[in-house]
Amino acid sequence: MVTLRADEHRYLVTASGRDEALVRRIPGAKFVASSGALQLPRQPGVVIALDRAFGDAGWEHPADLSQEVSETRNRQVVAAQHAATVTLSGNELAIECAFGDKELVKLVPGYRWSAPQRRWFVPASPMALEFLDEYFGEKLEVEEAAAKLIELRKVDEDAALERAHEKPLVSLSVSAPEPHAFESDGPERTVGDPLLERLDRLTGAVEQLVEALRGGLLIPAPAVVEQEPEQASPEPTGESAIDWRDLMTHLDSDPADVRDQANRQAQTSPPEHEPPLRAVAGLAMVRLGQYEDALGALRRAVERPGSIDEDLAREATRAYVTAVLALISADCGPSVPLKDESAFREQLLNELVNDSGFESEQLGSAAARTRLDYLVNDPVLRRIAPQLSDYCRIAHLLVVARGGQWMAANRIADILQERTLGDEGFALALILLANALYNGASLDEWDKAWPREDIQETLLGLGWLVERAESRLQKMGAQSTIAEPAALACLACVAGGPVEWASMSQRKALVQYVSLRHGARREYSEFLAAFQPAASGQKSVLGLFPGWTKVLAQTRLSRSAPYLMDVAANDHGGSGSLTWSMGESVYLQALELWGIDDAQTQLVDLLDLLEGGRRPDNYLNEAGRLVESRSLEWTRLVSREQRKILYQRALDVSLKQGHDRDSIEAFDRLVREFRDQGDLARDDLRVLCHRLIGGMKALRGPALEILLGMQLEDGEPFSETADQLLRLGILEDEARFEMQGLVEVFPALAEYVRGQAQKLGAEQADEVLPDAFPGKRLLVVGGHQWLKAHAKPVLEDAWGLKVTWLDPESAKNGPQSVSLAAGSADLVIINAACIGHAASGRVIAEARATGKQFIAHHSRGIGAMLAMTKRTLAAQPKRAPTPKR
Repeated sequence: MVTLRADEHRYLVTASGRDEALVRRIPGAKFVASSGALQLPRQPGVVIALDRAFGDAGWEHPADLSQEVSETRNRQVVAAQHAATVTLSGNELAIECAFGDKELVKLVPGYRWSAPQRRWFVPASPMALEFLDEYFGEKLEVEEAAAKLIELRKVDEDAALERAHEKPLVSLSVSAPEPHAFESDGPERTVGDPLLERLDRLTGAVEQLVEALRGGLLIPAPAVVEQEPEQASPEPTGESAIDWRDLMTHLDSDPADVRDQANRQAQTSPPEHEPPLRAVAGLAMVRLGQYEDALGALRRAVERPGSIDEDLAREATRAYVTAVLALISADCGPSVPLKDESAFREQLLNELVNDSGFESEQLGSAAARTRLDYLVNDPVLRRIAPQLSDYCRIAHLLVVARGGQWMAANRIADILQERTLGDEGFALALILLANALYNGASLDEWDKAWPREDIQETLLGLGWLVERAESRLQKMGAQSTIAEPAALACLACVAGGPVEWASMSQRKALVQYVSLRHGARREYSEFLAAFQPAASGQKSVLGLFPGWTKVLAQTRLSRSAPYLMDVAANDHGGSGSLTWSMGESVYLQALELWGIDDAQTQLVDLLDLLEGGRRPDNYLNEAGRLVESRSLEWTRLVSREQRKILYQRALDVSLKQGHDRDSIEAFDRLVREFRDQGDLARDDLRVLCHRLIGGMKALRGPALEILLGMQLEDGEPFSETADQLLRLGILEDEARFEMQGLVEVFPALAEYVRGQAQKLGAEQADEVLPDAFPGKRLLVVGGHQWLKAHAKPVLEDAWGLKVTWLDPESAKNGPQSVSLAAGSADLVIINAACIGHAASGRVIAEARATGKQFIAHHSRGIGAMLAMTKRTLAAQPKRAPTPKR
């Protein structure tokens, strides 16, 4: 029976005989000796392939995969919408297809997305091409070289399947062959079969060895050094025994005399009596502050364990550490004197995290380097104070870096792999490694940096790092002050590497070391942990690492745009989709916060991402509002063609969603763009209106208003359009006003309306309004040149008004202009549809604050503005009082 199980980012399949041969045909299958199973990528296409090869009941899986398998089996496959091309690229097939058809490629086992090449790749196997041919059908174009290679490989697979029929059932294993495995058992057997089995086993053994070496599991056994058995400390006799103990009684009262006597006696005493005298001399030198000389004396005293009294050895060891710390304080420039090892550790941590532990010039000096060159190679220090020796190694690396010399990350990585390095030394070296990789003097300097996606080029493999870091940090405990920055550094080191470098559980464990109290740093750690899993399409990152979206929303699109495309390309859609999350919580926030540097890559290319979101019409319209706001400097980088692509996409998606409000907003924005282009876009505007007058009800009136005005202006037949608008006008006041106002501009329409008076309603048809308003002042806010050119002659020449006209740019960018211009106006007309949603709101608020009478209308044509203006002015007294502000 074929059995499937999951192991992090891969599936493992156990099978035998013919079943094994069938599983090997699945693209991406390879044998892993350490697991004793076939490895396959954890992708939906594997489940589909197994179902096709063995049927739903022909293979089994554990209960924890039931939902995953069920979702794959119930997945709806939509036919390809666009053509796709398949070419040969090494041992892979390269697929170029439209973004909308990416889900079809992701049903092929073994697929991967290449961001630099903007193509999909799948293993060059017959089954992969069969999947593509089924999903794309006639739209698939296959390069001749690729087709020939697939034919040859199909022959090989068929031959392997035939051999599997002839073989006895043998489970996947790397065990040694039985003695008779290579004996011929009849004419049907071929010589090649046992050889193939032997090669498989040999390959498996090599793979196991390679994995063991990479994981650091095989370590050369240390050379056995025969040591002389420790002997009891010789008990001095005679005068010398009295001398060193007697000297100790005067150590604090007269250290200089003790030093001199101890040195004199050491020169004349037998060799076995010299060590305790050197120890006493060293203790005296430490009290006198002669640390350099003290180190020499104490080293000679303690270099051979057991050569001096135990109590004296403890005193000498403490004095040795004191001397080392004093010399480091003098030569390396710590911000506070190093009284003990913990103070040294804290200063190293401060230097690595925020560049404040040492004075930089002194730390990088020749004296500091000479001192630490000696201490890192001091065997006595390594034996008596291993932690202090580790700290000296870290300080030595810092000295090299501060001295302006090249600090190779590989050198630090080698030190991290040394088993002799203690837990705290490992954690400090880990922070130093991240600093080196991100070219920062401290962690604070690169905090929030984008992950190094070229990490494999710098360090060939860091798969071992997370496991060791997790183990070391666990021993130190979460309360350690080093644990948090070390965990963040570890995540930063592996964030841009292959997703296999760290499991989800390991990533989560490292994030837990970063305190929730440090909100920004916790979010960044979650972003680092989720970086590669999200790029590979793992939805679980949204629940495990919420900081992923928060950091992306604060990142410039010039940095994140390619990554967002990669995530969207590998996202499987559906509930909890990463694309949904990016559209709602990432892209628009980043666009508003930072803007763009390149409109094509950071705006147009990412429209698919917005369209793939949960509320695509809302997202596209919001992007349109930002782009249309000329007050933002970056909007000048967006060309007219790129604006039209965005606005047209917003309208198409809104119509598809069937949302009236979003459709009207998108339509008005596109119309404004066409109007801005003048005659160059006149045909485009006409085509748009013709397309919409028979579509969504909410857009029929606006489209008819614009189309009627264009037909009248060009002297074209307009009666059919006018009839449709009149029929709508029974229900919509703005449409009826549009017709009434156009009569003022176009005499041909006036005659038509008189013949169709009943369609306007008796009240409007019989009502007589004044034809002139001499002395009245009018402020018009917004309205493009096409509207101004036709409306202003009527307002000024025919009606006798004094008109002040603020163009759309002035209206959008300076609402205060409204307040200034409205001072002497009798009426303010706001052409809201010509300004934009956000800007019109600000203008209306400013107009309301002036206390002047105003009208804000959303009609797109000339007529509604004229009709509303005439009706309102007619209702005003002849001399309107000026309101006080």
